[in-house]
Amino acid sequence: MTSIQTDWSKNYGHPTRWSQPFMARRLPETLFVQARRRPASRFLHFMGRDFTYGEIADQVERMAGALSERGVGPDCRVGLFLPNCPQYVVAYYAILRAGGTVVNFSPLYSAEELAWQVEDSGTEIMVTLDVEALFPLIEEVRAQSS
Repeated sequence: MTSIQTDWSKNYGHPTRWSQPFMARRLPETLFVQARRRPASRFLHFMGRDFTYGEIADQVERMAGALSERGVGPDCRVGLFLPNCPQYVVAYYAILRAGGTVVNFSPLYSAEELAWQVEDSGTEIMVTLDVEALFPLIEEVRAQSS
């Protein structure tokens, strides 16, 4: 077997130089900088709908405030038990904005898998959707941990 080595940077093909220096900032701040610059620009597209930077930044700010009011801050682990959807993106950035730590959980986990991982990770708060496929599992895990 032969190994082919190439200089991948010759094939990078992006308008931003690979060696471009970037200002150090927290990930949520990157979202807010772009939202201030281009609030009407598309941030994500989901099931036929576009969400702009401005819309997402506003939702993140409101959710981060709500999380902060509930005690989310440094050393607080917040679980995301969500599918790939706009609510995941908002919750992810909001947790970081509030200073918490994101803990991801697959929405395909069984109650037993979820309970074990919640305990192992030290997750204190869980974010999910009030849908039949997800919420009952969270309720079952909560009841077991009480």
